[in-house]
Amino acid sequence: MELPRPRPRARPGHYDRSQSRRERRQQQRRRIVEAAAEVFANKGYANSNVEDVLRQAGISRVTFYAHFKNIEDLLLAVHEHASRQSHRAIEGRIERVGDPVARLEAAIRAYLEMLRDHADLARVVNREILAAGPQHLKLRDENTARSAALLNQGVAEAYGAGLITRPPDEMTAYALACAIEGLGMRFIDRGEADRIFDAVPKLVELVVRAFR
Repeated sequence: MELPRPRPRARPGHYDRSQSRRERRQQQRRRIVEAAAEVFANKGYANSNVEDVLRQAGISRVTFYAHFKNIEDLLLAVHEHASRQSHRAIEGRIERVGDPVARLEAAIRAYLEMLRDHADLARVVNREILAAGPQHLKLRDENTARSAALLNQGVAEAYGAGLITRPPDEMTAYALACAIEGLGMRFIDRGEADRIFDAVPKLVELVVRAFR
């Protein structure tokens, strides 16, 4: 859930003429999504509207509706963007770690670090999304399932190395992924994001014990 650095607002009607039409559309969409992520993180989704996003992105209303149907459609795009960034960051962190248990710890730490560093956006993606309709809930479940699959992969590696005695299974991994997310968000909700790493040893112990 990495938030982008603020970009200078583009002047309406101005663009890089060396770009193809498709490239310009992709750039426009990315700018709108990144602007919305900042707006939602700062104001909360429930308190945001299209005008807020237009001002932040420096685009026209016509451009906005060329890409999105409404603010709910944009929230879905922000959720997808945050999910991709989150999983890329975790995968990038663990690929440099050899020991299976250390990889599990690195994955948990990377996830909690993103919650800590982007607490406002984490609230949007993990809390306000619950009231945004079935399409958003489906995406959230898919995102949790992807986290569970990554966790299950780490458990499989630890099992293969003889570090745990119970083979991996999807249901247990999903329950653990929900527990990690829930405990991390508990720190966020309490305004204790700076203490979030206190949970890492307990969460690693929970995962290992679940498969012993």
